[in-house]
Amino acid sequence: MNVTHNETQGKVIGFFDSWPVDRTYPVDMAGFAVNMHLLYRYPEANFIYVAGYEEDVFLRSLQLKLADIEVKAANCTQVSISFISLMTKRCVETLSK
Repeated sequence: MNVTHNETQGKVIGFFDSWPVDRTYPVDMAGFAVNMHLLYRYPEANFIYVAGYEEDVFLRSLQLKLADIEVKAANCTQVSISFISLMTKRCVETLSK
């Protein structure tokens, strides 16, 4: 999956997905984060298991539009590993007990 974005304005303008299934948001859970305020605003949001559609169903249940998506990681030019580092640290601490 590739996110097509306007590099000068930092806005998502579309997606390219090689998987031949029509999804509004062809993204993987590892590729996005959700502001907790959205979950409070849309308490009916759901994450239903339908193979290949989980993230799409969830993001659509938040009533998102392309204009709502914030481009992060230096305009999609970097990969953030802070979550992985945090989880690795927690796993090591847990195993050390």
